[in-house]
Amino acid sequence: MIDIEHQGIITKLYLNDPDSLNSLSIPLSKALVEGLKEVSARPQTRCLIVSGRGRMFCSGGNLKEFFTVEQPLDEYIDDAMVRVYNPVAAHLASLAVPVICAVNGPAVGAGVAIALNADFTLMARSAWFKLPFVPSLGVVPDFGCSWFLGRRLPRHKAMELMLGDAKISAEEAASCDLIYRAVADDQLEEQALALATKISQLPVDAVRMAKDTLVKAPENSFAEQLQLEREYQVACFCSGYFKEGLAAFKEKRPAKFSQ
Repeated sequence: MIDIEHQGIITKLYLNDPDSLNSLSIPLSKALVEGLKEVSARPQTRCLIVSGRGRMFCSGGNLKEFFTVEQPLDEYIDDAMVRVYNPVAAHLASLAVPVICAVNGPAVGAGVAIALNADFTLMARSAWFKLPFVPSLGVVPDFGCSWFLGRRLPRHKAMELMLGDAKISAEEAASCDLIYRAVADDQLEEQALALATKISQLPVDAVRMAKDTLVKAPENSFAEQLQLEREYQVACFCSGYFKEGLAAFKEKRPAKFSQ
């Protein structure tokens, strides 16, 4: 259901259920949680790339599963979201290392939320987003989709995307800052790897702490954010990374942070 490849300090995770167009079935979602736990527990990993196998990145929830449910659907979805679906989004959001999502093909519904959960989202130019929750199914966006849309876009634009039924092209997603960049299809993997390599060469502790400051900033008061920055800065000044950075500045050369 998923493939994990470790390339030194970079880890790649692929959704790999092309027969269902990488739909987020319960088995695939459980496999994804376990894969993210594996990544989180691997100290060598400095950056994670998430992508998909086949012609779609992710087709969203697997609607075929609902036809086999015997209990009331509201009870079923409540239990599934608590046990399976929400943990996917939570584990992805809580990763300490930077996450790059390489959207190799169309992403629908919850697949859009998975893509937006990354720190950097690159989309192949032929890819597109679609949010069919309200207009096609009469349900609300989930997997954290509303959280990301509400923070990245003006309310009227977020509402337009949630209530409309149009496809959102990679170029449009990039132009409104919904994603990091739209790239040529044949350059997607190369550019994602190049970005991951660049990030992975930075001081690992400073990268993780910098990411955490951005994650916590929207919820912190200004005073709380200053305190967090102070704690992390003290920790950074004690590290060998800062000593190398200071020496490089003095010697007018690029810093060489050891891995």
